[in-house]
Amino acid sequence: MEKVNVIDSSFHDSPVAHADVALGAAETMLMEAFVLGKPAVSAIYWEPSKPVVELHRYIPHSIDPPQIARYVDAYLNEGASKEFSEGLR
Repeated sequence: MEKVNVIDSSFHDSPVAHADVALGAAETMLMEAFVLGKPAVSAIYWEPSKPVVELHRYIPHSIDPPQIARYVDAYLNEGASKEFSEGLR
């Protein structure tokens, strides 16, 4: 995908704070992104916990790689990212 940089170093704070979009199957990271108002895409492939079920009401979820890529690509659009963040207020 164009415009995608993978973080390859450590930070003294959360790497999610530096991301434009969070993608992953880590429940904690997805919750952190949501709290920070960062667009996130869930790829959790196991039975979700109650908090994740609630989170999936607000962020897209898929285990289909092409669909996940489409979600991430859409959030890389500056307007969509801003719309997501403003929708959380």
